[in-house]
Amino acid sequence: MLPRSASRYIAKFTWTLVLGLALASIHATAQTAAWNSAGTMTTPRAEHTATLLQDGTVLVTGGITASGAATASADLYDPTSNSWAATGSMSTARAGHTATLLSDGRVLVVGGSTAEIYSPTTHTWAATGNLNVPRLGQSASLLQNGMVLVAGGCCAADGFTSLSSSELWNPTTGVWTLTGNMVATHAYQTATVLSDGTVLIEGGTFYRTGTTADSEVYNPATGTWAAVGGLNGSRSGNTATLLLNDQVLVAGGSPGGCCSGLATAELYAPTGQAWHSMPTMSTGRNNFAAAAISSGTEALVSGGYSCCDSPNPVRITAEIFDLHSQTWSLTASMSLPRYYHTMTTLSDGTVLAAGGYFASGPGNVSATAERFYPGAAPPQVTITSNVASMNFTVGGTGCLPGSYISPTTLAWTPGASCVVTLMPETGYVFTSWSDGSTANPRTFVAPSASATYTFTVSSSAPPKPASIVASGGTTQSATIGTAFASPLAVTVRDSSGNPASGVTVTFTAPGSGASGTFAGGVKTAITNASGVATSAVFTANTKTGSYTVTAKVSGVSAAASFALTNKGGAAASIKASGGSSQSATVSTAFSSRLSATVKDAGGNPVGGILVTFTAPASGASGSFAGGVNTATTNSSGVATSAVFTANATTGSYTVSASVAGVSSSANFSLTNKAASSGRHHGGN
Repeated sequence: MLPRSASRYIAKFTWTLVLGLALASIHATAQTAAWNSAGTMTTPRAEHTATLLQDGTVLVTGGITASGAATASADLYDPTSNSWAATGSMSTARAGHTATLLSDGRVLVVGGSTAEIYSPTTHTWAATGNLNVPRLGQSASLLQNGMVLVAGGCCAADGFTSLSSSELWNPTTGVWTLTGNMVATHAYQTATVLSDGTVLIEGGTFYRTGTTADSEVYNPATGTWAAVGGLNGSRSGNTATLLLNDQVLVAGGSPGGCCSGLATAELYAPTGQAWHSMPTMSTGRNNFAAAAISSGTEALVSGGYSCCDSPNPVRITAEIFDLHSQTWSLTASMSLPRYYHTMTTLSDGTVLAAGGYFASGPGNVSATAERFYPGAAPPQVTITSNVASMNFTVGGTGCLPGSYISPTTLAWTPGASCVVTLMPETGYVFTSWSDGSTANPRTFVAPSASATYTFTVSSSAPPKPASIVASGGTTQSATIGTAFASPLAVTVRDSSGNPASGVTVTFTAPGSGASGTFAGGVKTAITNASGVATSAVFTANTKTGSYTVTAKVSGVSAAASFALTNKGGAAASIKASGGSSQSATVSTAFSSRLSATVKDAGGNPVGGILVTFTAPASGASGSFAGGVNTATTNSSGVATSAVFTANATTGSYTVSASVAGVSSSANFSLTNKAASSGRHHGGN
């Protein structure tokens, strides 16, 4: 089980302008990339912030300590002496907050409903104005005018829905002012300030741990947000790194669920405001760290975690994305596995990694730090097998000891003695290495050049399946007519709990109502050596709602279940559904209010949409009670106007109802009648 905080998907973003100065004298040799110790913080911490100050030191604030509680303490790292010292503590213990370097060198920290400012001159903190909306998992961005934009976060009044609101902090007055709402709701998203002063928001969660692919841009000149091309896959807990020419690299994160580390990456192109898929990283990473290096032409990522049940859920490896070649390559590994840590590019081009969790379970929080010195990648050793997903362990100093699954690429220290022990899955036995050796375990001397070591296994009698459980793709949602971000995956085991390979699994979706279809109509999949069967891509149909897809294997009575939800699309139509073709005496209220129904392209009602009712400005017309001419659709997609009262002019006319983004409007035919004279004629 990961620590309490790992259930939160805090989107972290670190970018520092690389100045390209000479490396400090304490670095490793320039020929080979390396991580060296960077001292120890005064307090172990994870989910903290790290900010490069104008004097080149790094301010670290808050975070979760080994006790599981948040801390108010802060530390300063001096890259010249490679040492840490405590500085003034914040007034409030914080974790998952934001820290923003201001134009004058101070640091603004924001979390919950409060904010405070650190002065690097006095090493003290001072409170500033409270936010208009309390927030957790928000983003914070320094604008070119010196103001700070805080956007999104969790949560709305229901305690689950992410926020769409944003607000600005004025450094002169210390006051927060609400600015335009985002197009969509975001929490734990990433935010990137582009060279034109706009702010790019992407991903995060929209409700509980449900992730989103929505992206949008804030324009400080108008105080408004506009949607741009969405990510190719929804994610939260990812990184976003600003590279050369306003290109933004988004990598890793989670689509939701325990088995959550994504290896996918995509690059934002400001021309066209679109995202383009990039090659995948060497491994899945969630809640890891990233930093721009080499003057913004490369991005360094490290750590993170992936599947809760993987042999090494917390990552120790690091890799580099090259913008020019658009490729990933492993580099030197850290000395300690880390996630929810920070990485900060220093003024000399090295990168500081600090703190984080080093293992799952309570109390596994590190106070250590290490520093990356760029250089040539160390030799890469790849261990592979003729059948994928075979287990093995590695032991030895300089060998990244641990448990792995083939194929795996590791950065061994040349000359180290590395012991590899093979442990094939049930149903397979080890045969030999590709050079004919049958040693198991086997000791390798780490080579000075990259190499691949391959072993072969042969199958034995397949096990009989006894259980099937959902192991990926459950509790997720997709917009109608679009594919779900994660395929459906099950794990099949025998009566001893060992993976059952070669077993046919049948996936079944509801035959009516909210449901979906599998790509190519393929509803079956075969379990691999790990007992895992993965469905074809599943696409939501045009009906909204929640439903269950099941997966079964022959001989096992219980089925695996996947909880899926089809979300409504954007508003596509509006029609009058009540209050049309009626009349009222002048200066009196119409008996029925005007009602309009809003639906998406699939004919599903769309809730939460603002509808504007418009009456003629002159002649026969009327007015809405209280001057309120807008209403919001309910869960049935229906918006009902305020009471409408005829004016003093008789005649027939049309009142319209419209929705942003829909070209046509709903029309209501109304008539104002003359009042009765009330006179009677007669005689004696």
